[in-house]
Amino acid sequence: MGQSRESASTSGASRVGARFELTRIGGILLGLGLIIGAANNESVKLSNQILPELPAPGLLAVRVLVAAVGILLLLWGLDHLLDNQISRAVATLKTFVVPSIANPSVGLEDLKRFMTESHQLEAKRDTAIRHVREIDGGPDAELQVKADFLVQAIRALESGYRRVFGLLLRFDKSWNADYRREVISILEHWLDQRIIIPVIDRWRYEIAAAAPDNQAAKALVAAASEFFAQAVNPLLGLKHLYKTRLRLTNALQQGNDFEFVRNWAQKVLGQLDKGNPAMQTADEALGTLRAAVPPNRL
Repeated sequence: MGQSRESASTSGASRVGARFELTRIGGILLGLGLIIGAANNESVKLSNQILPELPAPGLLAVRVLVAAVGILLLLWGLDHLLDNQISRAVATLKTFVVPSIANPSVGLEDLKRFMTESHQLEAKRDTAIRHVREIDGGPDAELQVKADFLVQAIRALESGYRRVFGLLLRFDKSWNADYRREVISILEHWLDQRIIIPVIDRWRYEIAAAAPDNQAAKALVAAASEFFAQAVNPLLGLKHLYKTRLRLTNALQQGNDFEFVRNWAQKVLGQLDKGNPAMQTADEALGTLRAAVPPNRL
């Protein structure tokens, strides 16, 4: 008796699951039909089991609405067939994009995490180097590890600048007093704390000393120096531009002078862009160093 109930329950669940699958497939077909009809402004014939025919939408506004409904139905159907990957992608986007745009306090937390991660980067590098030495990976393998972490550190520095100053690009009258105080804290902390820069300096000098005749290593160190010359060094003196800093701070405190703040932030980000060619060279040099080391030596 118990087995028959369990079998009936399983059979019922299977039927429900099958109907659910068919509903999803129907949603996909209907969504495609709506999108095609809206795009071409013509009726679309479907299977009689779903809907005999979708009429032409007509007006442009109606076509846009119909297309939007079709896209939603299509995504709803595909989400299940793709094992909810679409839902997860949307959740990830909301987590990493929407909060950082809507709330500068997220930027402060992001900056704190960045500082922690920069310290962790040193520990991770030390661990990786110890591992290479323990397995007797050789000097080329150790050089590759050091080069890899140097590029990671530079990328982290660039990312930190973009996180901080990207907030200022969105400065407008909608920011309340608490919001603005958070941003002032972020800005001043970044300008007064040269996060990770001493580590990068030490690592590039270490690579230069360890492999003076390695052309790829020399190219990497030169690219790192060029990135600093083009993108970072012009920004380091910003902490001493007292008039600029005072005007920025006053603007954020009072909630005005929006254009000045946004233009200044754009200038900083534009300065970072000047380092892109150097980082491309650094990536190429790192690739050459990686190619010289078999995976079993790391």
